[in-house]
Amino acid sequence: MEAALPHLRANMGFAGMEYFGSRDENTRRASLDEVDRSHVYVGIFAARYGSGITEAEYRRAREHNLPCFIYFKSKSAITFDKVEMDSGQVAKLNELKTELRREHTVTEFNSPDDLATKVLGDLHRWIFDKYIPQSAASQTPRAPLATLHQLRAAVSDFVGREKEIDALIDALRKGESAGISGISGMGGIGKTELALLVANRLRPEYPDAQLFIDMRGTDERPLAATDSLATCVRAFIGADAKLPEDLNELINLYRSSLDGKRALILLDNAADSAQVRPLLPPSGCALLVTSRETLALPGMKRLTLEQLQPQEARDLLTVIAPRTPPDTADRICYLCGYLPLAIRATGSLLDITTDLDPVAYATQLHDERERLKLIGKEGVDLDVEASFELSYARLQPETALVFRQLSVFPASFDATAEEEICQDTGHTHLSDLLRRNLILYDTETARYRLHDLARLFADSRLSDDERDAVQERHATHYYTVLKKANGLYLEGGEAFMRGLALFDSEWANIQTGQSWAGGHADDNDTAAWLCMSYPNIGAPVFMLRQHPRERIGWLERALSSTQKLNDRVSEQNVLGNLGVAYDDIGECQHAIKIFEQALVIALDIKDRSTEGQFLGSIGTAYRQLGELSTAIEYQEKSLAIAQELRDKREEETALINLGVAYGVLGEMHHAINFFEQSLTIAQEIGDLYNESYNLWNMSVALDELGNRDRAIACAEDALRISEQIGNTTAAAEVRALLEEWREQE
Repeated sequence: MEAALPHLRANMGFAGMEYFGSRDENTRRASLDEVDRSHVYVGIFAARYGSGITEAEYRRAREHNLPCFIYFKSKSAITFDKVEMDSGQVAKLNELKTELRREHTVTEFNSPDDLATKVLGDLHRWIFDKYIPQSAASQTPRAPLATLHQLRAAVSDFVGREKEIDALIDALRKGESAGISGISGMGGIGKTELALLVANRLRPEYPDAQLFIDMRGTDERPLAATDSLATCVRAFIGADAKLPEDLNELINLYRSSLDGKRALILLDNAADSAQVRPLLPPSGCALLVTSRETLALPGMKRLTLEQLQPQEARDLLTVIAPRTPPDTADRICYLCGYLPLAIRATGSLLDITTDLDPVAYATQLHDERERLKLIGKEGVDLDVEASFELSYARLQPETALVFRQLSVFPASFDATAEEEICQDTGHTHLSDLLRRNLILYDTETARYRLHDLARLFADSRLSDDERDAVQERHATHYYTVLKKANGLYLEGGEAFMRGLALFDSEWANIQTGQSWAGGHADDNDTAAWLCMSYPNIGAPVFMLRQHPRERIGWLERALSSTQKLNDRVSEQNVLGNLGVAYDDIGECQHAIKIFEQALVIALDIKDRSTEGQFLGSIGTAYRQLGELSTAIEYQEKSLAIAQELRDKREEETALINLGVAYGVLGEMHHAINFFEQSLTIAQEIGDLYNESYNLWNMSVALDELGNRDRAIACAEDALRISEQIGNTTAAAEVRALLEEWREQE
């Protein structure tokens, strides 16, 4: 509670505590004495109960049957440092506020100026009605005090949004028909400032009036339609005009006031379409609405505002804080998610805190746990966390739970994943969050994502139990996605590319799922199984997409899980993939030892297919060590087992490895023979990766034999396939060799 303003007397003097002077009685007694001498009570309530004097004053005013004018500070205007923390005091305050809402008409205010305007207006009308006889009033006509030009200027450092500005201006220039545009977007995205900029540019085209109304859409009680209509009408006919209370009569009066005029009405922070619909203007006028929700109004041009472009964000930050180096500004803007509210707050903090080094501040912002707090609210009316809270507080409990759970996604996701992980059948709550602009949606990819700062906010609202449950569902779901991607990859042909595309789109989610599994494997059997299974099920596609060092980390953690779960089959598979990863980074001796451990298990459990794979892998390691005869011996054993089992993929691999070994020996004809056999199988099973690998090897061997033309043809085919599947390393090597050959021609 804030100290009650004034107990106003009939002579319009008022008595706040600073006017009480020195008295013998205590503060409570002095306050109640003032109430006893007053004719009107004005109570102002915020978010603290205080000493109870304000409630005592209100009780005394009711005893004397004084007219009571009650004002609540809106939630959006309450700062967190002025919120009551004691639960007992909170209960008292809530009980009193409930009673005040029941017994009186409560008006909300956003700022001291807003409060002053509302108090003076209410008292003016009360005095006029109570003390000035209607006959006298009718005999003394007064010219209405019109307030037709209400726009403030947009912020002077507004940057970017040129396409959006042009689109809005074009939509609102409708000639004789009514122009209606709506700007929606998440909190802090810059809707109000954009609307003010557009409205000010259109002033010459709507000279009769430019009205601005805060619809208080994020408040517990948004502005009623009757109040917004009355505000518009009084702008034309005077603040003290008596108006009908009936909604339909007010709508007619509103349209009559605007009829024949060129007026622009800006409704800021609308709650929903229903709140705005009564204010649709007549022809010749324009209506511009901002809202956190996507509105649906007849003839409205909708614009969903997204974060700033990187260059626009940097421009805004460096205008506010010029001492920020460009590269550091880019980092800060990225960490702020290019959200104007966050960039303005960080820039203002840097501007006024002269001993805060921008580079050090950017480093601090990398800590996700502290980022929202570090961004703060310098230079803005509302900090980022509070802005999100206004939207979050309006959600139904089930939708709020889904919003919290969405923080588990590190990047974009599809509706299927959300339905399963957030347990949202038909993604109903997800669609609701989209309408409220709490999430973002890409129509081209049909994927959703949370803004980075919204994700941090949502995560901060998750309970420990909620977080554990949703992370487990996330890790389980993306194991199945990885399994599907790898299956498509192995299927070959057109499915090969679909598998890679699926893997690429979900790679961040797959990494997050595996990270959770690895972090919980010691005390959670489901996590241990997932930790063991992730690197095994994705092994083939990982060869193309995952760096060997990252693979080694996953596999070593997986090896511990196989031993914990006593899963011998998985243990041999993990060992095999681990050996390949060490072989890829050139640690061949270590790789051979690992392959030999895996081979022992394969022989023990009589897994003939895997035995052949490990023999081939040992041969590859020996080849890299330069022990070519040993390498060929192992590869021939591997080839024999693959042919025995009619395993085309393993046969293909063994043939490649034999070709490479003979190529190193300088036996190019023998090498090309093996490459051609392997190429035939690769094309048969649709293995694009090994098809390009075979072509590349053949081109090198052919050039060694002096057949440069055929070598170039094979290399060009290898380059085309490498670029197609996104094998950038191989593509770069082939491209470099082709350039060298062509220069020699």
